[in-house]
Amino acid sequence: MGMNKIVKNASWIIGCKIAETVFMLVVTMFQTRIFGPTNFGLITYAQSIVTIVVPVMQLGLNSILVKEIVDHREKEGEITGTAVTMAMIASPVSILAVLIFVSIVNTGSTETIMVCLLYSVLLLFQVFELLQYWFLSHYMSMYVAITIFVAYVLTSIYKLLVLFINRSVYCYAVSQAIYYLIIAIALLYFFKKKSKQKLSFKMDTAKYLFSKSKFFFISSVAVAVYTQLDRVLLKNICGDTANGYYVAAITVVNMATFIFTAIIDSTQPDLFEKRSRSSEEFEKGMIGLYSVVIYLALAMCVGLTVLSPLVIKIMCGSEYGESVNLLRIVCWYGLFSFIGIARNVYIVAEGKERYIWVINCIGALFSLVSNYVLISLIGATGAAVAAVLIQIFVNVIMGYAIKPIRRNNQLMLQALNPSNILGLFRRGGKA
Repeated sequence: MGMNKIVKNASWIIGCKIAETVFMLVVTMFQTRIFGPTNFGLITYAQSIVTIVVPVMQLGLNSILVKEIVDHREKEGEITGTAVTMAMIASPVSILAVLIFVSIVNTGSTETIMVCLLYSVLLLFQVFELLQYWFLSHYMSMYVAITIFVAYVLTSIYKLLVLFINRSVYCYAVSQAIYYLIIAIALLYFFKKKSKQKLSFKMDTAKYLFSKSKFFFISSVAVAVYTQLDRVLLKNICGDTANGYYVAAITVVNMATFIFTAIIDSTQPDLFEKRSRSSEEFEKGMIGLYSVVIYLALAMCVGLTVLSPLVIKIMCGSEYGESVNLLRIVCWYGLFSFIGIARNVYIVAEGKERYIWVINCIGALFSLVSNYVLISLIGATGAAVAAVLIQIFVNVIMGYAIKPIRRNNQLMLQALNPSNILGLFRRGGKA
């Protein structure tokens, strides 16, 4: 498989995501200004709570579907349909978990409980997002990219109407449910048109898929905890306003996530096929992937460190001046976070899924301790420092601590050699 097909596949996602980012910039600029740090902090708190339970709904299936479909083309309809059905069963449980948690932690705060509950409705429709992995496995990213782009545009229009007409946090909270409803309808339509197999469910397949995804399930819950715990603790220790300043900085960094996710997702099928042919060929592919991810992330981090005052002023307004220094710190967490996303491709290809849950469970514990201590001592700055330390610990240090995946860290180090990424461009489309 040459690089041309991978680049073309990724370009659809990246191209549409760039267009989405324009809408995201506009919506975020109005959202932060109209809601202010306090209500912005409340909305992002609800987002963090729901994000923590999303892995419960996905059951780790999002991490294995591409490989399972690639390996079992003759049963791809059954595999995809079974995965969607499993997620549909898990989604109401996830919503109930949100309600129970916020009712206990935020006793007496009706507004917080209602916003979190309304936001969690998205879980009913997000289950169909699993269909995107069928399209990715067939290098049909165009359909996923267009679907997500249209959904994002329509949802952005809805958000802007809410912000300008009634400024209700309740109406705003259901915007993500609308977003995933649009995606569900479109992906089901495109799947029916393009797939030669129908979606179906089989209990034996469900047991098989969960046996493969259970390590990712536990791991994903742990990841959600250690990536969202900072916002949950910050809101409960320092309040919605401090959380608003911090999340404003995090939001800026996360706007670049789609680039790295698109690159990694689009290279997965090719890397899995290389692994089935040759370990050496696969490792060369991983080094190339790491080179692209690392050097792109470094460029992003340096740019945000230097331009943070201007970026925050444009994105959020002068009211968010306290977010400037937070952005200078927290942008570096992105570098190690993107490395971790790429590392999961190596772990899946090598069949070492059982180590992921160990890494991330220890990471969740490290997150709890570091966030609680640092936030208690220095507030939002502590959350930013903890975010960086956690990603370094989970995605680099733990790689050396666990011997069976130590080879992956060696590949990461080799990727630091500039000749790798230069060679990738010189090959001009040949892997």
